[in-house]
Amino acid sequence: ITYEGLDIPARTSSRHVAECMLREDYERNTDEPFAIRLFYSLPHTHALGTRVFLQAVGGPRDGEMLLDVRGYNGEARGTFHDPPIDLAGIEGFRFGCEFDNPRAESVGWGFGDQEMCEMLGFVESAAAFESRIPETTTRTTDGDMPEHTGPCENFVIPWQALLDLRKQPAG
Repeated sequence: ITYEGLDIPARTSSRHVAECMLREDYERNTDEPFAIRLFYSLPHTHALGTRVFLQAVGGPRDGEMLLDVRGYNGEARGTFHDPPIDLAGIEGFRFGCEFDNPRAESVGWGFGDQEMCEMLGFVESAAAFESRIPETTTRTTDGDMPEHTGPCENFVIPWQALLDLRKQPAG
């Protein structure tokens, strides 16, 4: 999951969060129920990141925090889930990052002096999928914390489709 629409305001702390509802896209593309198992979570931000989190949305695990790394320091803080987390029945994920920007200018998504808000998960699944938040469309406040969000887009490709492509004659 990647929050590409980062717009971290100057001289403030802020949260960027979105709900990525995967179930419908997954089931439409795989003809399988959205039943995955999470083995490993790897969050990623740069120097301004202070927190990265991943939460289940819907089903029997609704609201369960799957990963919550606070005091993030840009180092790899991956988590091996043993046993793997059975996510059968969920609708998707709530994902986000918090930042503390002391600079005089806003910071966006990118390399170098810019920021990232990403989560890589290793799952057992009938499909590979990627979710992205391409833009921030809403700005609200949660207590004292400015909160930014935007729509999530999902890309789902069944593993079987990839295997079928390998069987195609070169042409």
